[in-house]
Amino acid sequence: MAGDGVPDARASRLAKDRAAPGASGCGFKAPRGVQANFSGLVDAARGSDPRTVRLTFVDEARFGRINRPVACWAPRGMRPEVGSQTVREFVYAVSGVCPADGSIDSLIMPTMQTECFQHFVDYVARCHPDQLNVLVVDGAKSHDERGIDMPDNVRIITLPPYSPQLNPVEQVWDLLRERHFANRVFGGLDEVEAALIDALLDLDDDPVTLQTLTGYDWILAIPS
Repeated sequence: MAGDGVPDARASRLAKDRAAPGASGCGFKAPRGVQANFSGLVDAARGSDPRTVRLTFVDEARFGRINRPVACWAPRGMRPEVGSQTVREFVYAVSGVCPADGSIDSLIMPTMQTECFQHFVDYVARCHPDQLNVLVVDGAKSHDERGIDMPDNVRIITLPPYSPQLNPVEQVWDLLRERHFANRVFGGLDEVEAALIDALLDLDDDPVTLQTLTGYDWILAIPS
């Protein structure tokens, strides 16, 4: 699914084509000590909006044709051989995970520029039109709400710099790479994208695992 203003943007089969709502919105910067203050940040993002809050942690990851051999199982007495390559071709996955129910929204993009994140924000708004989607993101320039035409049902909370441990989607990328990309050599970028689509679909079918990976106590304590 290609988005307006996103050249050659490619969405995974998880994309659902729904009508988009109107635009406006706001963003909130998270101070340090974010776990203790997180409930207040969500309340500030919600404001007086009566809709149910759908809290989603969002992150991007790069996948391509550079791989590093990692340990793997092999029969006793056998030294396994795995392929390795260094080809600088990449695609990017952007995913948002809702720890409360283990659901995931994902798109595959050619870059991590603001136009691509705009496409993802619009996609989330379409997928969950009746909820207030509070997206928790890092401080990447592409996430700056000043450059985003924010849908009416989306708010953004920005995590402090240098704090990847606060975003549980980092754990999701580790699992995805281990399950689907370890010790694999790809003949082209189309093969990378196909593997990434299959990996994201597997996650979409496994909400229990996603809840386990992302359901930190300080996150699940936030009421909807």
